[in-house]
Amino acid sequence: MIVLLTYDVKNTRLKAVRRVCIRYLSATQRSVFEGVLTEKQYLILSNELRDVIDPSYDAVTLYRIYPGHSYKREDLGIITIASSILS
Repeated sequence: MIVLLTYDVKNTRLKAVRRVCIRYLSATQRSVFEGVLTEKQYLILSNELRDVIDPSYDAVTLYRIYPGHSYKREDLGIITIASSILS
Protein backbone atom coordinates (compact mmCIF):
# COMPACT_ATOMS: atom_id res chain seq x y z
CA MET A 1 0.00 0.00 0.00
CA ILE A 2 1.04 3.61 -0.47
CA VAL A 3 1.19 5.60 2.75
CA LEU A 4 0.95 9.39 2.94
CA LEU A 5 1.72 10.89 6.35
CA THR A 6 1.40 14.47 7.57
CA TYR A 7 2.05 15.82 11.03
CA ASP A 8 1.76 18.91 13.19
CA VAL A 9 3.54 18.36 16.51
CA LYS A 10 5.05 20.41 19.30
CA ASN A 11 8.59 21.62 18.54
CA THR A 12 10.07 19.53 21.34
CA ARG A 13 8.88 16.35 19.59
CA LEU A 14 9.67 17.30 15.97
CA LYS A 15 13.00 15.47 15.77
CA ALA A 16 11.64 12.31 17.38
CA VAL A 17 8.65 12.18 15.04
CA ARG A 18 10.81 12.88 12.01
CA ARG A 19 13.27 10.13 13.01
CA VAL A 20 10.44 7.60 13.13
CA CYS A 21 9.03 8.77 9.79
CA ILE A 22 12.31 8.61 7.87
CA ARG A 23 12.86 5.00 8.97
CA TYR A 24 9.85 3.96 6.91
CA LEU A 25 8.97 6.76 4.47
CA SER A 26 10.57 9.39 2.23
CA ALA A 27 10.26 13.08 3.08
CA THR A 28 8.46 15.12 0.42
CA GLN A 29 8.01 18.34 2.42
CA ARG A 30 8.85 19.42 5.97
CA SER A 31 5.97 17.58 7.58
CA VAL A 32 4.88 15.31 4.72
CA PHE A 33 6.16 11.79 4.04
CA GLU A 34 5.23 9.10 1.57
CA GLY A 35 6.21 5.56 0.68
CA VAL A 36 5.17 2.00 0.01
CA LEU A 37 4.73 -0.17 3.12
CA THR A 38 3.46 -3.60 4.00
CA GLU A 39 0.64 -3.87 6.53
CA LYS A 40 3.18 -5.01 9.15
CA GLN A 41 5.50 -2.03 8.48
CA TYR A 42 2.50 0.29 8.71
CA LEU A 43 1.51 -1.10 12.10
CA ILE A 44 5.07 -0.74 13.40
CA LEU A 45 5.24 2.86 12.13
CA SER A 46 1.93 3.87 13.70
CA ASN A 47 2.83 2.20 17.01
CA GLU A 48 6.21 3.94 17.12
CA LEU A 49 4.52 7.28 16.44
CA ARG A 50 1.98 6.66 19.22
CA ASP A 51 4.92 6.22 21.61
CA VAL A 52 6.43 9.59 20.58
CA ILE A 53 3.48 11.96 20.24
CA ASP A 54 1.22 13.56 22.82
CA PRO A 55 -2.26 12.73 21.43
CA SER A 56 -3.83 15.58 23.39
CA TYR A 57 -1.65 18.15 21.57
CA ASP A 58 -0.06 16.65 18.44
CA ALA A 59 -1.67 15.60 15.17
CA VAL A 60 -0.50 12.88 12.79
CA THR A 61 -2.61 11.90 9.80
CA LEU A 62 -1.93 8.71 7.89
CA TYR A 63 -3.54 7.86 4.55
CA ARG A 64 -3.38 4.26 3.37
CA ILE A 65 -3.95 4.10 -0.37
CA TYR A 66 -4.75 0.69 -1.80
CA PRO A 67 -4.88 -0.52 -5.41
CA GLY A 68 -8.04 0.74 -7.09
CA HIS A 69 -7.69 4.16 -5.42
CA SER A 70 -9.52 3.35 -2.21
CA TYR A 71 -7.93 4.69 0.95
CA LYS A 72 -8.19 4.68 4.70
CA ARG A 73 -7.35 7.63 6.88
CA GLU A 74 -6.17 7.42 10.47
CA ASP A 75 -5.70 10.40 12.77
CA LEU A 76 -3.41 10.20 15.79
CA GLY A 77 -3.84 13.03 18.26
CA ILE A 78 -5.98 16.12 17.91
CA ILE A 79 -8.31 16.47 14.93
CA THR A 80 -9.17 19.83 13.43
CA ILE A 81 -12.42 20.61 11.63
CA ALA A 82 -10.62 21.16 8.34
CA SER A 83 -8.84 17.80 8.52
CA SER A 84 -12.08 15.92 9.17
CA ILE A 85 -13.64 16.96 5.83
CA LEU A 86 -12.10 14.01 3.94
CA SER A 87 -12.94 11.43 6.60
